[in-house]
Amino acid sequence: MADEELDLDTQGGGKLTKILILLVIVLLLAVGGLGAWLFLGQDKEGDEAEAKGEAEHAAVERAPAHYLPLKPEFTVNFADDRKAAYLQVEITVMARKPEALTVVEEEMPVIRNDILNLLSSKTYDELSQRAGKEALAAEILKTIQGIVQERLHEPGVDAVYFTSFVMQ
Repeated sequence: MADEELDLDTQGGGKLTKILILLVIVLLLAVGGLGAWLFLGQDKEGDEAEAKGEAEHAAVERAPAHYLPLKPEFTVNFADDRKAAYLQVEITVMARKPEALTVVEEEMPVIRNDILNLLSSKTYDELSQRAGKEALAAEILKTIQGIVQERLHEPGVDAVYFTSFVMQ
């Protein structure tokens, strides 16, 4: 009978150990699951905000383009007069948000001044190649975006186009 009691105690102790191990495993799984839920929940919020931002950006890209010609055309003397005496350029600005073009109209004296200064600093050689014209368009765009940025807190203007480009 003592042997039977010993077997019962050993079996009971084994069951208790198994139950404790099982409880520890369940507890670890629960804590791990909670941690993963919290971690992924925060990530999901960030992903949702990022997706919302991308959706707004896509909506702006799908918005119709609005154009504003900068009149009158720009006429400047070249920085060097070896090959040509002057440059005459007509520029049109494109924006997807009409309020950006409103700012351009309101700030036209400043924009025209900055563009005239930029144009007059160029040479015939710089602008005789396509790459030079593209670089000039990028500089003009950056100039206008800087002015619009001060008022709207965003660049606002998406592109600058030369609608006429004459060097003589």
